[in-house]
Amino acid sequence: MSRFFRIQRVNRELMKMAWKNSKFFRLSFILAWVFWLMVLVTPLLRLLPGAEQGLYIPLHYNVFFGVDKFGPWYSVFQLPAFGLMVLFFNIYLSIRFFEQELVLSKFFIFLALLIQIMLLAAMYFTVLLNM
Repeated sequence: MSRFFRIQRVNRELMKMAWKNSKFFRLSFILAWVFWLMVLVTPLLRLLPGAEQGLYIPLHYNVFFGVDKFGPWYSVFQLPAFGLMVLFFNIYLSIRFFEQELVLSKFFIFLALLIQIMLLAAMYFTVLLNM
């Protein structure tokens, strides 16, 4: 059990070091969390008030076939759940590689930000489809 706590302490120390030494890490970290919050709040504000009206809502639109996936209203929260998992995983990898491979660390934190932006666009179009 002591090895587990030692790993956690190292992770906290690496996080503090990455936060202090890298402006890019701080900016990407904050923006990724802001975009994730936007992905989470968008359906709460736009889809939840009308969720009582119908059991199923359109979840995916295809140019060739139109709406091709329907689901219950709470299925729209799969995007924020996926975004949260990706965010945690990429932040963990970025912190782990910060000392040894700085470029790889920056790649992972930037990738977390980029994925959150893509998920926000997907959520925007899903909400737009349901209005």
